[in-house]
Amino acid sequence: ETLLSQLVPDDTTNIGWTLRSLRGSVEEARELAAELKVEIDGATRHALLLQVNHNRDFLDQLAAFLDSLGDSVDRPADGGDVREEDDDEDEDDDDEGQEAPRIGRRGAELAFRRALRYQARALASGRTLRSGSTTAKIVDWCGDLGLKADEQKKMGKSVLLRARVRPFVNPVKLYVDGIAPRYRAYRRACQSQERWYLDSAIRRADIHPLELDMLLLTTLRVARSLLASRAVGLDLQDVFWAALLPVYDSYRNQIFVDEATDFSPVQLACMSALSHPATGSFFACGDFNQRLSVWGARSVAEIAWVDSRITIERITIGYRQSRELNELAREIVRIGGGADYQVVLPAQADREGVPPVLAENMRSDVDLGIWMADRVMEIESFVGQLPSIAILVPQESQVEPVARALHEGLAEHNVNVVACPNGQVIGHENDIRVFDAQHIKGLEFEAVFFKDVDRLAEIYPDLFDKFLYVGATRAATYLGLTCSGTLPVVISDLRSMFLSEWSG
Repeated sequence: ETLLSQLVPDDTTNIGWTLRSLRGSVEEARELAAELKVEIDGATRHALLLQVNHNRDFLDQLAAFLDSLGDSVDRPADGGDVREEDDDEDEDDDDEGQEAPRIGRRGAELAFRRALRYQARALASGRTLRSGSTTAKIVDWCGDLGLKADEQKKMGKSVLLRARVRPFVNPVKLYVDGIAPRYRAYRRACQSQERWYLDSAIRRADIHPLELDMLLLTTLRVARSLLASRAVGLDLQDVFWAALLPVYDSYRNQIFVDEATDFSPVQLACMSALSHPATGSFFACGDFNQRLSVWGARSVAEIAWVDSRITIERITIGYRQSRELNELAREIVRIGGGADYQVVLPAQADREGVPPVLAENMRSDVDLGIWMADRVMEIESFVGQLPSIAILVPQESQVEPVARALHEGLAEHNVNVVACPNGQVIGHENDIRVFDAQHIKGLEFEAVFFKDVDRLAEIYPDLFDKFLYVGATRAATYLGLTCSGTLPVVISDLRSMFLSEWSG
């Protein structure tokens, strides 16, 4: 009660004030928690000793029993969420360490002692163990845990008291590290109300990558709100604030993010939260039409959510592409319903080029090799020498085979074709390089060819227009598309913008 009385600040919304007010009570709470732990550990060891004295094979037999339970040790019989009684508080987990063994004699010992604590706590609080839980199964298997009812109840009161005291031992660490358990409890509550989450069972330790991003952002923002206090900053080296040091040590004076639209707003907010509070310097660049991830940022509004202080500056002058390819890029954006395409070519620049080319029904590598060789020779005749050329394939597994096939088809022209696995930029400038389309961002070529663009549309139905746009904007002058069948329906209206060859 003395400790709880300190949790009444003038402003109950000021968590920093609350944490600072608890600082003077840490030592008292730590001593009480240590005394209770000694008492609880003594009782559980005594009960275990009684079991082993009665049956020297007790731990081996318990280990075998736990092993026979298999996954049910971690999953309740009804297939629901993985939880022990009140596990959202995790009040016992730190006693043995989260990396405690789960098998063998040591694992059996820890499981037995934990079961004792759970049962004692349930008895002291007037509740029963949840049917199907690991604790209930251990209690049923043992029959008698070795402690009398009054002894269990006494230990249960100590367990409950220690659970109440522990938040005062290291309140900052509990506040920061407790985000994940609190989210797990929130997820479980929402799932029971059929809100936000699927009805299927979600194991206690399971988490989706996007959920993890949210937890990371919450942790960074919570720590940042505390570190923004001058009083905390001046006293940061004190052990009381130690839980904040990993975040503080991760701060950078300036954060710059390239290809920002490939990241979700939450991921971008995490990056922004890593900028040093003293500078708050965060820069990001990207093109919404070049977003190649389904979770990536889609609009200015989402960027504004990242940080309300962000200002948007638009770059509308393009220097890379010819007029024909710039117009094609504009049409790809229009058909895909993307962000407004505002790129214009500088008035004083001569950027006249040639229309893109299209080859349909390229069902064999032989046909593809012949058509590609003719186009490459056309480019060489226009330029006078072979410029930088990239060939984009729909899947990584096609990089090596396509490179070999085209190398053979172009060998008589003394043209080298190089496979670039996983987006590695290898080879010489005048080599034709083959990439998986997903690795093309950030590169520039005089000519770009898409192989099997219809297959690309099948693999990435939600991002096809983005892949096509990115590939088209990698080329400065020459762009070619091939299809094993016909042009995908989604871009069939663009057929009139293509030729079959450049010199015809």
